[in-house]
Amino acid sequence: MMLIYVAVYKEDVRDYWAEVPALADCFCSGDSVAGTLLDAPATIQFYVEVMRIENPRFKIVQKPLSVLKTLPEYAGAAWHAVKVDI
Repeated sequence: MMLIYVAVYKEDVRDYWAEVPALADCFCSGDSVAGTLLDAPATIQFYVEVMRIENPRFKIVQKPLSVLKTLPEYAGAAWHAVKVDI
């Protein structure tokens, strides 16, 4: 089990999307923050499984949340940590 940081953004009135800074191009979406966060663990698990098939030495490198919050590319994000069984 691992905690993975997820940056959630509001797309418009009803839609949300999230990105996983530790995993390049790993995104999920939903019609609420809760829905987006419910989808995140399965999306992350699938991403990691595919990456480990392509590269058995694949490792997740996650920056500390205190660092992520200061990076301009994540301005406006609401930060959450999701538990993922990987």
